[in-house]
Amino acid sequence: MPTVVLLAVFLFLISGFLAFQNYRGFFAHVSFYFLGYFLFDTENKYFLRNQTNYSDVSVARVKRILKDSDTYVQLKVSVFDLASTHLFEAILFVNKSKDSIILWPGDVLLSQTRFQPIEDVTIPYAFSPSQYYKSKGISHTGFLNEAKVLYIEKNGFLSPYRPAWFLNRRLVESILQWPGDSKAKEILIALISGTKDFLSEDVRTTYSDTGIIHVLAVSGLHTGLIYVLMSWILNFVMGHRMPFLKSGIIILSLWFYALLTGFSPSVIRAATMFSFIQIGQSLKRKTGIYHSLAISAVTILTFHPFLLFEIGFQLSYSAVLGIVMLSDKLYNMLSFSNQFVLDKITRLLSVSIAAQLFTVPFSMYYFSQFPTYFFIANIFAIPIVTLVIYVGFPLALFCSVLPQLSPLGIIPVWLIQVNTYLAECIQLLPLSVVKGIFISPFQFFLLIILVFMLSLSLIYRKKNYLFTGLLLILFLQITQIFHHLVRDKYILKIGLFSYKEEPLLILKSGSKMSIFSKYYQQLKKGEKLYLSKFKIMEKIDPNLVDFQSMSDLIQLQLSGERQINLLTKDKTSFITDNSIVINLKNPEQSYAFGTDVHLEIRKSNRNSYWILVF
Repeated sequence: MPTVVLLAVFLFLISGFLAFQNYRGFFAHVSFYFLGYFLFDTENKYFLRNQTNYSDVSVARVKRILKDSDTYVQLKVSVFDLASTHLFEAILFVNKSKDSIILWPGDVLLSQTRFQPIEDVTIPYAFSPSQYYKSKGISHTGFLNEAKVLYIEKNGFLSPYRPAWFLNRRLVESILQWPGDSKAKEILIALISGTKDFLSEDVRTTYSDTGIIHVLAVSGLHTGLIYVLMSWILNFVMGHRMPFLKSGIIILSLWFYALLTGFSPSVIRAATMFSFIQIGQSLKRKTGIYHSLAISAVTILTFHPFLLFEIGFQLSYSAVLGIVMLSDKLYNMLSFSNQFVLDKITRLLSVSIAAQLFTVPFSMYYFSQFPTYFFIANIFAIPIVTLVIYVGFPLALFCSVLPQLSPLGIIPVWLIQVNTYLAECIQLLPLSVVKGIFISPFQFFLLIILVFMLSLSLIYRKKNYLFTGLLLILFLQITQIFHHLVRDKYILKIGLFSYKEEPLLILKSGSKMSIFSKYYQQLKKGEKLYLSKFKIMEKIDPNLVDFQSMSDLIQLQLSGERQINLLTKDKTSFITDNSIVINLKNPEQSYAFGTDVHLEIRKSNRNSYWILVF
């Protein structure tokens, strides 16, 4: 019924757009709002969070191969569950052995695999696997071994991902045959083919701390380099003749590049963006690049509404928007010489600052850090990566056909070694990265507005935008001070959450934190994912974090609005308004407070509660 109502409202708004010319702007904006809500509501129905009627038998079609390791293969599949008759996207893990099955995109298999919803983590500000995969259109997960396979139908010719995967593997294999440093070749594989399975954690950390992690993710930068190269070649060869033919060749080149990178979602997103930009230029319409960006975003979100909440989507469009809005303005401000090298450095610096400024709120909110010397790192990283793409990419293509050319691979390998060495030098500088930054969702929203206000004040030279930005800075400081004052009032902070569908108890006092869970060992291993932001927010000393088992706690129960019971096997431990008694397995771990304390219970989110002791 809600879907029918939304569709009726949308049709009414379209009718108003056609009938009332003076109010077309209003009707257009509201129509797109309801269209987005309608698409989101439709897509959301695929996520069966409360579906429990699962079958032991399901039909799955392989869409993409996400990861191929020595022990397992990770696949993205479309699943039809025979019991619930629902169709949904899932991650399927296939164990590898000597005689294990080989699945390709497009293959259909009937198996005894019970798909379950991806686990949800209710710890505040923790990485949530369910939300992460939901932004990618994936809601369930399953595990498969050869014994559970009932039938396989090889049907790969129907899937464009099959030739894409094959060509991508050929690129990877050709790069592995190049001479030189193995770590550099691992980086080249990520940079050229988009496959990041070979990257070590040290490389990721170095590139992240210096603000050049974006070069390892094949996306807008790499696709933009292909776009610029093809535009330059065609303009040189054809001049201003046959603009539609040139646009067609450029767009085909972009999508051929997407094919060679395995149709990576980030490359598809970037190829769509640049395709619309090229179409707008070929039509010679005065719509501007902002309209092209908006149309590309709307097109992508029409097919995948949840991409709006994906980090890569947000970073890509914010970086491009920053470059479009500010790079020329910054270049005019920073330019001081017409000498070729200095002019190009100034151009790179302006592009780097513009992109980084618009992505700062996202970096601080999602990753809790800021690379201080990003502008220095990008001055050498972008030219080197440009050379690597222009030399290494065609060389990898030729080497996949003519392996005799592999010795030439030492050139891009050496370039990457230089880039990595310079990045490591910058990483060693004092204060190379500011870590431990915490901002709330509200502060994140304020930061985005602040960036826009400061950018508009720079573009239009109007004081109103600048004053608004300064007021936002003041307001951000006030919210931060308020957060610290409230946090320091608590004698004890008790968190009741869930992890892997089991209760999780967090006791925080001062800079010390104790964590009790049935899966405490897994939490300790995944501390960076699940607890890093929480520790930053609460100013926890990393040396005073204690992980312990809570095997005797079997249930967390809310009784009314002012009482939470912690039920153990003997059902003797409890929490009420007037007193707090938490009895754990070891009597020395007990916490007790008398009737003179104030107790406040706050609901954090689904199945999550804070008990604040003043």
